[in-house]
Amino acid sequence: MLNRTLRWMEARDLVERTRADSFPFTTVYRLTPSAQELARLLGPLVDWAEHHPELLERDRQARGTA
Repeated sequence: MLNRTLRWMEARDLVERTRADSFPFTTVYRLTPSAQELARLLGPLVDWAEHHPELLERDRQARGTA
């Protein structure tokens, strides 16, 4: 699942993949500048969600996913 998600993100230019040419073969993923910008923009939304868990729980209950 992680591999699929990383490939999805790479196809959308959200991560860059670098693979070592020598053994042991390692792969490093880094956020692209666009993804870094997106993460900065989402920070306030995450903060809001952390401060209002009761609203999120009410929504989950209303949708029957609690």
